[in-house]
Amino acid sequence: MTRHAGIGRDMPHSFVVLDEVRPVRYVRVTAGHLPFGGAFAVSGLRVFGLGSGQAPTEVTPRATRVDGRQALIEWDAAHDAQGYNVRYGLNPEKLYRSWLVYEQTDLDLRALNAEADYWVAVDAFDENGITPGRPVPIQRRPS
Repeated sequence: MTRHAGIGRDMPHSFVVLDEVRPVRYVRVTAGHLPFGGAFAVSGLRVFGLGSGQAPTEVTPRATRVDGRQALIEWDAAHDAQGYNVRYGLNPEKLYRSWLVYEQTDLDLRALNAEADYWVAVDAFDENGITPGRPVPIQRRPS
């Protein structure tokens, strides 16, 4: 059984939540009667869930300011990670800006304000979950 406010109604942006967790391999989408004999079409189907394994290991970045507006962020690859979310900001509690990267373990970040000090964290993710990284300061090179 599912919780869905619009069962039996046209809900082009509906959000369906299963009552219980269940492993699935395929999702079937069916359509009932379509007006004027129209063709059934799906655009933007998204299915959320978690795998049954362990999330990737934690990643600790090394971050160095290259110049006033640029920093090089590097980290060691997490085993089985599909990608990384590099979060950064002016406060370690407020890392509101981010870059999503796949198949790489570095980022040439060219979006900084020249006089501001920044913090960065790298979250590793895969189908089993997200492992948040701890924020570290972006180090300035000695003058």
